[in-house]
Amino acid sequence: MSVIQPVVSPDVATQLINLPGSFYVSDSAVGDGNVHLNVLPCCDKGAEKVVTAVLARYAVSISSEHGIGRLKKTDLDARLPAVQRPPLTVLKQAIDPHGTINPGCVFDMP
Repeated sequence: MSVIQPVVSPDVATQLINLPGSFYVSDSAVGDGNVHLNVLPCCDKGAEKVVTAVLARYAVSISSEHGIGRLKKTDLDARLPAVQRPPLTVLKQAIDPHGTINPGCVFDMP
């Protein structure tokens, strides 16, 4: 039996707990090792930027199995390498040529 290493190490937790006026709640899926961090209050953009920067330093997913949607769209724009965008938009257009599936999520389509 293998052991899943902790994803949120003490140094990451320390960076997140010190957000003024905010606190974070984490939960996880033990089977796949995903940890979900939620900063409350959710409308605190400053706290959101700190969390995004911490996650970027550790090169972890911003969405896990939940997808990007509208909430993480800006983060995806900032982190997605430019060479990966064209194939993804071509795929989206092929699957959804009329833009009826989740319009405004993930990519702005022409």
